[in-house]
Amino acid sequence: MVSLPGGRVSFVVGDVSGHGIAAALLMGLIHGAMSTPSWGTPDHDPEVAAAQLNDLLLTKSSAGRFASMFWCAYDPASGVLRYINAGHLPGLLMRKTTDGTWSIDRLTEGGPVLGVLGDITYRTASVEAHEHDLLALFSDGISEATNDRDDYFAEEGVTMVLQHCRGLSAAATCAAILSAVRSFTGGRPPQDDQTLLIVRLWRTMDRPVA
Repeated sequence: MVSLPGGRVSFVVGDVSGHGIAAALLMGLIHGAMSTPSWGTPDHDPEVAAAQLNDLLLTKSSAGRFASMFWCAYDPASGVLRYINAGHLPGLLMRKTTDGTWSIDRLTEGGPVLGVLGDITYRTASVEAHEHDLLALFSDGISEATNDRDDYFAEEGVTMVLQHCRGLSAAATCAAILSAVRSFTGGRPPQDDQTLLIVRLWRTMDRPVA
């Protein structure tokens, strides 16, 4: 999570292929490239920055190493959420509709994973959000968690918990999803990193609880 000019905040979740030192070094390379300067600042267009990051990984990473990433920036003054999905699992935006029910939008716009194909164009998309809408970002360690029959928890498992947690805080929703994953897998140790970020959106200049 990074504070941006004008009271905006960006949220990023990514996943690097593989494990161990090589994966950690690639993660450090991505983190540094995104931090100086931060994506979403006036002089750093996210679409251009994503293409540059893709080229950097093609040049600097070893063969077969790549990364997925979901980046978004939220403006609490306008209620606009801008995002780029670079081959990552869709972000889920849960919001109340005009008839009082809740819908979940899958945020898929962007481009392919980073570090595989050259000369790629990435696209930002914008969605209108409202106070108390919920944003869920997660890695495949959550969706690909398996039970003793090798069934996946899947995106459907996440959306089911979200629907049951409509009125809960971000922290309580996060805990509920992780608890559901542990119950689904029978408490077995995870086979992959399980990253989960839940943000309850707001329409003031206060900082979010995530």
